[in-house]
Amino acid sequence: MITLKALKADTNVNISEMTFEGYCAVFSNIDEVGDVLQPGACTKTLQERFPKQEIKGLWMHAEPLGMPVEMHADDKGVYVKAKVTDTTFGRECLEYIKDKVVDRMSIGYDSVKKQYEEIPSGGGIIRHLLEIKLYEFSPVLFPANPAAVITGVKTGSGVKWVDKAEYKALMKEQEPAGTTLEIYQPHEVASFVESIKQLGEYARQTRETYYA
Repeated sequence: MITLKALKADTNVNISEMTFEGYCAVFSNIDEVGDVLQPGACTKTLQERFPKQEIKGLWMHAEPLGMPVEMHADDKGVYVKAKVTDTTFGRECLEYIKDKVVDRMSIGYDSVKKQYEEIPSGGGIIRHLLEIKLYEFSPVLFPANPAAVITGVKTGSGVKWVDKAEYKALMKEQEPAGTTLEIYQPHEVASFVESIKQLGEYARQTRETYYA
């Protein structure tokens, strides 16, 4: 199951070189669904997948855009410099980024290792992402929350509805390797669905504009 997560990006653009750069992920921020990407979570995936060109640059998680030429993790998060393929579509996308029309970055990944933490006094549940498998990064339109990282879109069929008692029972069990248990509240899932609708509509309009 691939997870998408967006944040406000301070992106630098070089139109003549067809590049943009910025942070596609940040560490130690609690987002609106209670996820925290921990420092070190991206170390293995960057070491293994970046040299083999297995991490792609997409537009709105939908259309091929380019490839990363530099990608590394530092104290803040995951920094990327991307080379956009020199097409009419690619040049148009860079103009949107340069003009701050599109000023967010997002990643698509699988959670490999994670831990759940319950906040006392009904404060909710935090999922600490200890290791992820990174597939792609994308400039996106989704708005950021005050902490800069916004709710991602959880795709696939791995969502399980649980109450507090069931959650405590689950926490006592060892999660089998390879499973993807996601715990969210109804209003959070409604937000995910709305984000998916917006993404699908934008992708449809983009295809009609450039490929009709």
